[in-house]
Amino acid sequence: MLLDQRHKKSNHRWDRGYELSIIVTPAKDEEKNLPDLIRSMVNQTIKPLLWVIVDDGSTDDTPNIIRKAQENHEWILHIRLEEHPRDLSKHYAYVCNIGFNFSVKYCKAHNLQYDYIGILDADMILESEFYSKLIGEFEKNPLLGRASGSAYY
Repeated sequence: MLLDQRHKKSNHRWDRGYELSIIVTPAKDEEKNLPDLIRSMVNQTIKPLLWVIVDDGSTDDTPNIIRKAQENHEWILHIRLEEHPRDLSKHYAYVCNIGFNFSVKYCKAHNLQYDYIGILDADMILESEFYSKLIGEFEKNPLLGRASGSAYY
């Protein structure tokens, strides 16, 4: 998981348990891992403003798992790409860019402002204060531009 600070942090403080962040998760055939990741995201003390899960043409139940999460949480969105052979090289960057470009356009169209943007792998499980701790590091050091943390697999 990697989180970047998009611009100097405003005086915004966490309210309602949501932070001004966008998270993108590329996922392909992650039906075994995705439910645990979704639970760990829902249980975060600070949830993202927007979480975009990009389904990279899964052939398992991944699309249905994401759709169910999207129905239950308005801050979760789903992009479905065409089915194709698995590719972890340049295609991974392509999938991430699709998610980031969509997220930025979505926020602009809905007049949503964000301070942070991050990527999260679909096979991770986060402790409940994962984002709270990462964002706390940005709060402590306004010169910090990028941070990451460890998670459970």
